[in-house]
Amino acid sequence: MSLKILKGILRENVRKKTKFNLKNNFFIGYDIWNLYELSWLNLKGIPQLALGIVEIDAKSINLIESKSLKLYLHELSNKTFFSKKEFKEKIKSDLKKIVKGKIVVNLFRLNHENFNLIREPYGVNLDNEKINFFNNLKDKNILCINNKTEIIKESLYSNLLKSNCPITNQPDWASIEISYKGFPINRKSLFIYLIKFRNTNKFHEDCVEKIFSDIIDFCNPIELTVYARYNRRGGIDINPWRSNKAFSPSYKRFVRQ
Repeated sequence: MSLKILKGILRENVRKKTKFNLKNNFFIGYDIWNLYELSWLNLKGIPQLALGIVEIDAKSINLIESKSLKLYLHELSNKTFFSKKEFKEKIKSDLKKIVKGKIVVNLFRLNHENFNLIREPYGVNLDNEKINFFNNLKDKNILCINNKTEIIKESLYSNLLKSNCPITNQPDWASIEISYKGFPINRKSLFIYLIKFRNTNKFHEDCVEKIFSDIIDFCNPIELTVYARYNRRGGIDINPWRSNKAFSPSYKRFVRQ
């Protein structure tokens, strides 16, 4: 019964709405799901606990509908497993059937540093930009660069990314890191652009791909990495990243996760 609970969402359909074209956007990326509410029963019926990290290749056929994953994990909490390894392999096998692509599943003890150490976002905080957002509401193509006279490398971040779930309409809050090499991106334009997601209905993965694709289209950086760290909801936080270069994400959580 547990596998029937899981729901996959075709990435191709989501990307059509965003106009994200795989052929025109070379990228690598994963969706990192941190699972804080994992439990199962051992052979004596004693509840066991673990923390989990699931990494789903962004080039998999499907993404997972988060509510279905929460219900799936809840059902597993009352099932008996011989060992933690068997429990992990059950999750990996079932999720792989849904996403139809590469997937990595790891379980950790409760005091593992990925979950107990908190880090700050990297780079310059865009949230300190002094703007009047209401004056820029009608500007659809706000993203721009400052000049074409110098190539720079910098990291920028904002804690104000927000969107709404397309299925439940629940708010999804996030911090986002943007690192690039190229002509300097106008920080005010990027800040206004990110705020405009506030009342849109998009999946976490869709938001990150939209941001990645638009920065490529409007600012044409040589290198670009976009990494969003969404707040925990229902015992899960989702952290998609997309990049056009080799990238090793940090797994340490942010303060709101």
